[in-house]
Amino acid sequence: MSTLSIEQLKSIILPFKYKDETLYKILDSLEEVFKRYQINTKLRENHFLAQVLHESMCFKYNEEIASGDAYD
Repeated sequence: MSTLSIEQLKSIILPFKYKDETLYKILDSLEEVFKRYQINTKLRENHFLAQVLHESMCFKYNEEIASGDAYD
């Protein structure tokens, strides 16, 4: 289970501002993913969050926006 707090999540995604209710939903989802995929150390949490935040532009996008043509 994650030990990530709402205050930590807020500090990680600065300067993006989200309502607390949105952040609690994100935190709940993260905790589910951490548990399901055994992301159970701070190092694993940090690596996962870094990748997710990069890929989603700090939770701005929740689906792929590129066509994938650049990989062909």
